[in-house]
Amino acid sequence: MKTKMYIVLVLLTIGILISGCTQQQAPTPTPSPGAGETPATEKPAPPAEPATPPAEPATPPAEPATPPAEPATPPATGTITNEMLSVHNNPYDCWIVYKGNVYDITYWLQGKKVNINCGIVTTLEEAGSYNPQDIIAEGTLKGTFGGI
Repeated sequence: MKTKMYIVLVLLTIGILISGCTQQQAPTPTPSPGAGETPATEKPAPPAEPATPPAEPATPPAEPATPPAEPATPPATGTITNEMLSVHNNPYDCWIVYKGNVYDITYWLQGKKVNINCGIVTTLEEAGSYNPQDIIAEGTLKGTFGGI
């Protein structure tokens, strides 16, 4: 019995809240002039000022700064030493040497479950079922390998 009363009370409260939120409030009446008073005349609002366009900035916006170049990245035609190659030795920065050229395969490697040794000369045998030519095609040529 208490459960039914509780449900009825909750439903009644919800109904009152909903009906109270949807009703519009009546406008408040303006007081009428009393005996012997003259009604005030309302003056019309002055016309709106014409909109003025925003002023042009005195100086043009600054050009966005160019991002700094990668410190150990030579141009694609440069010679990569063994020391330079060995720095790029993890899945988040993976360079390999394949057939005398150095490739950055970091983008290709992301999300793949393959254990490629980065930062070394490779035949890509560890790529398993992946075709080495497909890996190289998606990689970025960084230069030629000069050893040393």
